[in-house]
Amino acid sequence: MTFACSLCDLGSSVNLMPYSVAKCLGFTKFKPTKISLVFADRSTKLPVRIIEDLHVRIGDTLIPVDFVVLELDEEPKEPLILGRAFLCTTRAIIDVE
Repeated sequence: MTFACSLCDLGSSVNLMPYSVAKCLGFTKFKPTKISLVFADRSTKLPVRIIEDLHVRIGDTLIPVDFVVLELDEEPKEPLILGRAFLCTTRAIIDVE
């Protein structure tokens, strides 16, 4: 599956994927988790799933990425949120000007 865009979030310590996207990708088995997520608006959510080492292709490079999978009430505009760990692993250069 190809995504035209994803959100890169310097404020996110994890990579997030909606459950609907994981289901479309054919995932049926997930690793359980006991983490609690706190969002920018200070709301909390308890994800129930993790996908480990999902290979994300950027250009010709495959990068293993762990995703926290959340059940969301509404579909987000961007299907994936890529956090600081992903940005560090890929050595992303971010121009904030």
